[in-house]
Amino acid sequence: NQWCSVVRWEKETRPFLRSREFLWQEGHTAHSSAEEAKVETQKMLDIYKTFFEEYLAIHVMTGRKTEKEKFAGAEYTLTVEALMQNGICLQSATSHYFGQKFAKAYDVKFINKENEYEHVYQTSWGASTRMIGALIMAHSDDRGLVLPPKIAPKQVCIIPIANEPAIYAMSEKINELLKSKSITSYIDTSNKSAGFKFAEAEVNGIPIRIEIGSKDLMNDSVTVVRRDTHEKEVINLNNIIDHISTLLVSIQENLYNKSFNNTKERTFDVTSLEEVTKIINETPGFLISYWCGKESCETKMKEIKGIKSRCIIESDDCNNHKCIVCQEKAKHKISWGIQY
Repeated sequence: NQWCSVVRWEKETRPFLRSREFLWQEGHTAHSSAEEAKVETQKMLDIYKTFFEEYLAIHVMTGRKTEKEKFAGAEYTLTVEALMQNGICLQSATSHYFGQKFAKAYDVKFINKENEYEHVYQTSWGASTRMIGALIMAHSDDRGLVLPPKIAPKQVCIIPIANEPAIYAMSEKINELLKSKSITSYIDTSNKSAGFKFAEAEVNGIPIRIEIGSKDLMNDSVTVVRRDTHEKEVINLNNIIDHISTLLVSIQENLYNKSFNNTKERTFDVTSLEEVTKIINETPGFLISYWCGKESCETKMKEIKGIKSRCIIESDDCNNHKCIVCQEKAKHKISWGIQY
């Protein structure tokens, strides 16, 4: 398992999404049985899903890639698919089961329990700095970044509004109390105006901003501002630490719920190509349909604004449905979408 730099020839680059050099995390494992390797493949998919949903606060769809879209040489590929605020899909992480294909190609063997040489069963899985692009596009607004508290380098920005010793002393006290609770915070002591400091904290996506002025100090209170909703509250100094702790949890949950609701609102069941064309032009998102499994039908879908299959969804009722393209008996339930 490693982070390493990768260089690819990209004709058109997009910051964080497609660049000619980028960092990615990749892992490779070798196993003594197919069953063990398949468990590892699923386990890593689940780890990526957990990271995206519980840390990045991005709701994702997971499933198996089609034969056309899987990693070349893999027996199968499992994928994490995220939907951005504008309805464009982003493949965010993948986990591959290689079987013994690469082991046989490169003669990678081990000695089994019978003391005989046998080719290993391999997996490979990875994610890249593309997840930063996903984070930006899933949560941010016209004011700048919006960062989930669990991954924000700084969770709280304390801004003294007036240049008074008592205000700076209170800022220091709150900062130390926050740090004692393992909350990452800092005091903006720059010479910039208060308005500039507010805007800078918003651009940088700091989850919570604490404003301390002379009036606040007189009333034993501070003003607390959420980055995700821009809501302001006046909080008594005696309750500030507990309130900040609760607020960080609330912001994390709210960002995930917004992502979940965006995905829910932009997920459509479709039964005809006419429906696909209408939806993808008006409100793009995940399009769910049934599919016969033929590559020709997958290619036909791509003619509609470059739509690609995202992942195969597990389903027990495919026999009762027809392929959205050719109207023959369906083999899979599948999601489609426009991708970055």
